[in-house]
Amino acid sequence: MPGPGVKNKSKTKPKSKKIAGPGTSTSSDASRPRDAFVDDIDNADGWASAVAILCNIFELPDLTTRSGLKKIHKNFTEIYKRLDDAYTRNINNDRIAGGIVGIYSKMSADSILRNRLFSEDFLSKIFPLLDRPSCCRVVLRALCNVTHSGGRDVRIAIARKASTLTRLLEEQPNDPIISELSMVVLSHAARSAITDDQPPDAKLRRVLDIPNLLRLTITLLKKPTASTLLADHALSFLSGATLHFSSEMFAYQPSVDFLVANLRSSDIANRCTALSGLLRLGQSRAEPDHMNLDPQAQIAAIRRGFPPHLSEVLMMHGPERVDTYIILRGQTEYQKAMMRVAQDHDLANLGLTLTRLIVRTEYSVAEGMFQSQNPRTGKMETIDVGLPFKMWIDALPMCADAVRAKYPDDADILDCKYLVMKARQPEAGIIADCAIKRNPHVGFFYYILSLCADHTLGLRMAKKGLKCPNLTGYVRFGLMYRAAEHAGLMGLDVLQEAEGGRHKWDEGIAFVTSALEDAKTYINEASPDTRNMKTALYWYNLFSLIVKGSEISADLQELEDSLQKLKTADELTVFLTSKKPAKTVFRLTHQVVIERMAAAAKEWDEIVARCAITAPRQALPTDQAEDHLAAWLDEMHLDDHTDDGPECTTHPKINTNKVELYKCSWCSNPSAILKKCSLCGRARYCDSSCQKSHWNEHKHACKAV
Repeated sequence: MPGPGVKNKSKTKPKSKKIAGPGTSTSSDASRPRDAFVDDIDNADGWASAVAILCNIFELPDLTTRSGLKKIHKNFTEIYKRLDDAYTRNINNDRIAGGIVGIYSKMSADSILRNRLFSEDFLSKIFPLLDRPSCCRVVLRALCNVTHSGGRDVRIAIARKASTLTRLLEEQPNDPIISELSMVVLSHAARSAITDDQPPDAKLRRVLDIPNLLRLTITLLKKPTASTLLADHALSFLSGATLHFSSEMFAYQPSVDFLVANLRSSDIANRCTALSGLLRLGQSRAEPDHMNLDPQAQIAAIRRGFPPHLSEVLMMHGPERVDTYIILRGQTEYQKAMMRVAQDHDLANLGLTLTRLIVRTEYSVAEGMFQSQNPRTGKMETIDVGLPFKMWIDALPMCADAVRAKYPDDADILDCKYLVMKARQPEAGIIADCAIKRNPHVGFFYYILSLCADHTLGLRMAKKGLKCPNLTGYVRFGLMYRAAEHAGLMGLDVLQEAEGGRHKWDEGIAFVTSALEDAKTYINEASPDTRNMKTALYWYNLFSLIVKGSEISADLQELEDSLQKLKTADELTVFLTSKKPAKTVFRLTHQVVIERMAAAAKEWDEIVARCAITAPRQALPTDQAEDHLAAWLDEMHLDDHTDDGPECTTHPKINTNKVELYKCSWCSNPSAILKKCSLCGRARYCDSSCQKSHWNEHKHACKAV
C-alpha cells in the first residue's frame, strides 16, 4: 500500500506507468516531454487518489511504515531526483505538484529524510504553491506535518517565511480550513523561534511581526468557526510568546486575558499551558526575593508593637511558633555563644550550640566579627581574640572538625550550612548525601538535597525528609515548601506534553495534586510571618486553578480565605522589613491572574469552553478527498502491522484513585518509577529504604491479602 486511499482497492488501482529515468527539462513548457501519467493524475478522484497514483508510478514503498522509510533511505538520491524532475516538468500542473509535496511531507516524518529534503531546499519549491487556490490547503497540510515532526532548523526556516502565512490569514479570513492550518504551522514554527533562551534575531523579529500576529490570533479565536485544533495551537503560540514578547502582549490585553481565562478551561493540559505562559510573562519585570534579614529593622518593628489585627493573627498561631520570635531568640543565643567562645575558646561547645540553632531557623548564623571601639578614632575595629577565625561564619568548618569524631551528624550540618551560605550548594549536596547513607533519619540533610538537586531528586528528597522524626518547624516547612515547588513545576511540564499516553497523564496529575496538598498544609500550619508564606500562597491559588479549573468561579470566591492570608502576609512583610513585598515572578503571575480573571472570563469563557478538547468538536467543512489525504499524512505505523494509535490523554476530571497509584506508600512522593511490593502488589515505594520504613505499618495489610 504505497499511498493513501488504496487499501483493499487493488481492482481499481491504475496500471503502473513506470518512468524509465529522469527526463530533461527546459525553460519552455512546450519543449518539455509530456509525462505518460499526467492524464491519470488529472482524472484522479481527488488528492488521495492522485498521491496513490504517484506512489505507484514511482514504485515508492509504503511510506506509512518504518520499513518503507528505510527503503527510501537506501535509494534517496535516485528517488528524490525522479520526484524533483517530475515536479519541475509539471510545475504548472497543480495536482502533480501538490501530490509530490504530499509525498515529501510523508517522508519528513523521518528526521534524517527530513533533513536531507531540507538540504535540497524543498521549502523554496513548496511555498510558492500557497498562492495557488487548488494547492493551498494541500501544501498547508504538508507544512503542518513537516512542522509537527520537524526539527528546530526546519521550523526556524519556516518561521522565516511567516509573512506568507500571515498574508494568507489576512487575505482569506473567512476560510476556516486555511485559518486552522495556517495557525498550526505558525504555532509550530514560531514557537521554535520565540521560546529559545536567546531571543530571535532582528530580521526574524521583523518577519514574525509579533504584534500583528497577536491580533490575527485573537481575531481567529473570536470567530464562531474557530476549531479546537486552532485554539489549541493559538494557546501554544501565545504561551510561548510570553518569554521574549511580554511587552507586546501587555500592550495588547486580550492576548494576556486569553491565557488567564484558560486557567478555568475544562482541559487541564490547557490550564497548564496557560500557567506556564503566565509565569514567563513576568520574567523580564521580576525582582529577586528579599533573602537577607535586617535584625535591626525587626527589633525596631517589635518595639513599635504589632498592629492589633496582625498581633491577633500571630497570637492565634502561638507566640512560641511565630517565626519572628524564633529568629530573634536564635540571634540572641548566637550572640551569646560567640561571646562565650571568645572567652573559653571551646570550638566543640560552640559547634553543638550552632547545630541546634541551624536546624531551628534559617537566620541562625550572621556575618559578624569580634570588634571593639578604637578609643582614639571612635571607630569600630576588628580585634583578635585568640581564635583561628575572624569572621564568625568561618567558625563553622572549624567547629565541624572539632565535633566530627563524636558527633558526625552535627559536623555535617555545620559544613552544609557553611557551604550553602557561601553559595556552594553542590558541595553541600555531596556532604548531605553521604550523611543520609550514614544516618537516614536526619531531616536537615534531605532539606539540603532538596535545595541542590533537580526537580525529580529534589521532590524525592523533600518527601523522604518529611517522614523523618523530630523535625523542627523550620526544617519541616522548608521540606514541604520545596516539595510543593518541585512537584508543581514537574506537573506543569508533564501535563503540557502528556505524549506518553495515560501513564504520563496520571503521573502529571499526581504531581500537581501533591503540590496542591503540600501548599495547602503549608499555608494552614506554617507561621504567618515566615519568609516563604507569600510564595506558598501564590502556588496554592494558582494550583487550585490547575487542579479544579472551572470548579472555581470567575470571581474567585473559593480562594477568599487564601487571598486574605496573602493580604496578612503582605502586611507583616511591610511591618517587619519596612519594604514592600518583592515583585517576584510568582507574585507578578499571581497578580495578573487575580486582577484580570473576572474580565478575562467575561470576554473568553464561552470561547474557551467551546474550543476545549473536552468539548464536542464540530468538523470543519471540507471535501472527502481532502480528508483522505489528511488521514494518510497523519498515518504512521512504527512497526509493519496495524496500530490502534495513542490513547486519548485529555480528561475533564481528575481521578483521585489513579493519583494514589503514583505516590509512594511511605513518603507519598509522586513518581512514575515506583516499585510494587512483591508480596501484595498494591503498595508502591521509591526504593528499598521506603519499603523497609513502611514495613511495620504495611505488614498486617500485606499478610491479609
